[in-house]
Amino acid sequence: MADLHLHREHTLGLARARKVAMKWAEDVESKLDMECTMIEGDDEDRKQLEEALAEEETRAGKAAGARKPAVKKK
Repeated sequence: MADLHLHREHTLGLARARKVAMKWAEDVESKLDMECTMIEGDDEDRKQLEEALAEEETRAGKAAGARKPAVKKK
């Protein structure tokens, strides 16, 4: 399984970054039929998305940016 670490500088602050990252995770869960586990930290969060053949970890926090979904809408 591949481990992906996504990082993007931002000025959202932790609370807003968490909201954006949670929305992203919910979209991925819905579109790709995956399960998301969220681990909140002091400076960043980790989200681990799992399905039978794939696992992806994303971070959102002060130094790590919230990302838009990589999956394009049809």
